[in-house]
Amino acid sequence: MPLHITALLALILPVTVFADASDFNYLDIAYVSQDSPDANGFSALGSYRFHRDFFAEFSYMNLSLDDPALANADASLLTAGLGFVVGENETGSFSMKAAFLDASDKVSVEIEETGYQAGLSIRMNTSHRSELSLDVLHRDLDIVSGMLYSGRFVFDVTEPVSVMVSITEGDDELTSGILSLGILSLGVRINF
Repeated sequence: MPLHITALLALILPVTVFADASDFNYLDIAYVSQDSPDANGFSALGSYRFHRDFFAEFSYMNLSLDDPALANADASLLTAGLGFVVGENETGSFSMKAAFLDASDKVSVEIEETGYQAGLSIRMNTSHRSELSLDVLHRDLDIVSGMLYSGRFVFDVTEPVSVMVSITEGDDELTSGILSLGILSLGVRINF
């Protein structure tokens, strides 16, 4: 094979296999910022496909208030759940998922809440190197419940590492203490 064709294939082939909206084996680590109340922190989201039709999903988020008067005020949210892949092809996937929630919110008194969330997720390749996902979930905690909407854009930098940005919004009913909505996340995804 001529050298110029080999060089061209070496450049094109990795790009054609990067983005895979049907890949459920990844770890997202992100910086998280919230508008109201003004808080920031970090989050981690892991997904692992253990069967052709099923995957497990776990997440943890921790936020601290930016108000110096409330230096010890923070909130955390832990989720653990399962997903069912309803349909998928080379460019996208559609799944249903449900998760157990454990939330903690501490300003002057610590408030513990448990509950669940369930909903639908659509993931699609927007190019050979990028993916867009949209989630619509119903979240029900001890004190509050409502709808949650999340969008995530992932761009592959190298084959195992991507950068991502996501935004999460929802019903006003889900606003409770520090753990609120209007959350912007910037981070990396590691595919395995």
